[in-house]
Amino acid sequence: MGDKAWKALERRVAAFLGGTRNRMSGAVDQLTAGDVVHDTFYVEIKQRSTLALDTWMSEAYVHAVDEDKLLLMALHRKGSKTTMLAFRQQDTEEVCVQLLTQLGWDFE
Repeated sequence: MGDKAWKALERRVAAFLGGTRNRMSGAVDQLTAGDVVHDTFYVEIKQRSTLALDTWMSEAYVHAVDEDKLLLMALHRKGSKTTMLAFRQQDTEEVCVQLLTQLGWDFE
């Protein structure tokens, strides 16, 4: 019997981040209450049939491709002091290199 889709997603994200799926998240939080056991990141994974962010990213991605650029979306709730950044998982390395370069890190 195969994994349910949300369990498989948790396993993929955990593997990508170098962690392990927390099989008891939400029930027993001995290691972490998050969905992934990781030394650095607290990871909460949500899977839904529709996501506003997915729609926004899909629309913006077309323009990013036209301009041969990486897509980086900034989300900010009015009145909040926090801005969140979102990008496609497969763009993680390139986005991180570009952001760190902007911050003055030298990779040579």
